[in-house]
Order: sequence, then C-alpha cells, then structure tokens
Amino acid sequence: MTLDKTESAELDKIFTSGWFLDGFIKLTARDEGGINLSIPYMGFVGDWSDVNVFDEGGDFYNDLLCTGIIRENSLMLFELGMNALNKNETRSNRRYIISINDDGFYDFIGLRLSLLRNCKSGKCYVKDKNGEIVYKNDKLGLMQKAYYDSDEAALSVSYMNLLWDGSAGDNERYRYPDGEYILTIEVELESGKTQSRSFNFTVDTEKPKLGQYSFYKKDGRTYLRVTASDNTYLASVCVYTGDSAKETLDETRVFEADIDSRKVTEDFDVTDYVENEWLYVELIDFAFNITVCRVPTAGGGN
Repeated sequence: MTLDKTESAELDKIFTSGWFLDGFIKLTARDEGGINLSIPYMGFVGDWSDVNVFDEGGDFYNDLLCTGIIRENSLMLFELGMNALNKNETRSNRRYIISINDDGFYDFIGLRLSLLRNCKSGKCYVKDKNGEIVYKNDKLGLMQKAYYDSDEAALSVSYMNLLWDGSAGDNERYRYPDGEYILTIEVELESGKTQSRSFNFTVDTEKPKLGQYSFYKKDGRTYLRVTASDNTYLASVCVYTGDSAKETLDETRVFEADIDSRKVTEDFDVTDYVENEWLYVELIDFAFNITVCRVPTAGGGN
C-alpha cells in the first residue's frame, strides 16, 4: 500500500501524535461465478507510544486536583478549582488552593486521573517555588485507562487519591510554608516512554479579613453592609445570629470561581434581628480558611 505523500503530510500536521488509516482490501475471483471478498483493515500511522495519555484540553476525560474535609473519621472529597459551597461547576485553576493547618478543611492535595491509555507504572512529586522536591511517591503502580461505565452512568477514573498533607517526609509534625507549589504526575507506557503533566497550586493558611461594616436604613428596612477581603479569593460571606443552631440571615453570598472576589462589599437585610445584641459575620475563602467576627448591633437599627 502506498500513501499519497501530500495528503499524509497534511494529516501529520493536524494529528501530531499520529492518525488512523482504514479501508478495504478487495479480492476478485478469477473464475466466473466465484466468490468476491472484501476485507476491512485499520492501522495506525505514526509511533503509537507518542499518543497522548493526558487529555489536557478535555472536559470529559479530565484530570483534576482534589482535596477533602475530614470530620469524625469521615472524608468528603471535593474538586479544587470550584466553589464547594454551591453546585455551580464553574472552574478556574487559579482556585487550586489548600490550607495545610490541620483543621480538617482542605488539609491535603490529591489527584484524580482519567487517562486515555493504560500505563504500566506511575509516580508523582511536588516541588516548591525553588524547585525543591517536598513530596515524592514513585510507586503508584499500574494505571488503567478511564472508561465510561454505562451501568453507573459515570466515568470510571484511572486513579484518585489524596497524596500530600504538607508534611516533611522525615517529620510528620513539620508543615511546609504557604506559597506556590507544582504537582507533577509521570507515567510510563509499555514501550518504556514516559509522559507527564503538571499542576500549579497554592498553600494558603491566611484567614479572610473583615474590613468596614455599617448599618443603614432603606425603605423601612435595616441593612448591614459588610466589606471583606482575602489574600487569595473569598468563597462566601454570610451573617447569622448567636443561636446554637446557626440561622443564616438573608441569603449567603457565594462567589463563583471565575469572579474576582479578593475584596467584596455585600448588604444583608437584618431588620428582624437588630434587637439582638450581637450578629456574626462568617468569611470563608477558597482554601476553607474561616473567620468569624462579632458585630455589635447596639444603636445600629435604631
């Protein structure tokens, strides 16, 4: 079989990792009345070991950083880059932020892989901004490609696990400082070739700050105006009373991952609660650092 050189060159430009070729081989009987045959074939043009393992631009076979909340021996996993406080799926890699402070909220960095191909082994490591390796695991073992499970109506991922809690390998009580880090996953194919993918993330243990607040009246209602800020991004602001059962006043303000929420000003209707001596303002950032501030209402609603 001879391929057209011009057409092959154009396909090589489009499909840089190789491309499939298919067609039919036709066999015609020599004798009249004989049986003619048509045999399908398919092949691959290129180096099969160069085909991408990671679908970096994909929405379905996507690879994600994850973290979790640990409470009373239970673990809830969350995808980083999203606001876990609502159901909106807006993502931003600028929100890959965790807080390694042993409070049970977002204290780990994890990885979910949806590989396009089987890999015989894998390893991962985390480096700080100076290039020092602060975590390494070179025994991730065999990794199977992801596939869609029609019975579960969900994608069966290749790998998902929490990897690093910010501690030093030789001292679990030591925690690396806030800053920028890079997690890299490297896999080896059957051919012996390797492919890798890296993710940038931030460790941030600084809590959000409450700035100015004031009460004002409008149309017979009383409002509390709150200005808050964070060194990264705020995830939510809410106001509630001091009752043992937390009762949120008005609607909690939740900020999507694609909104610049480093500094916000929000108004809350507190008309029915200005007789309380205190109100509480709760601030949560994308690393789940939480600040609760006590706001006096004396004279605010009168």
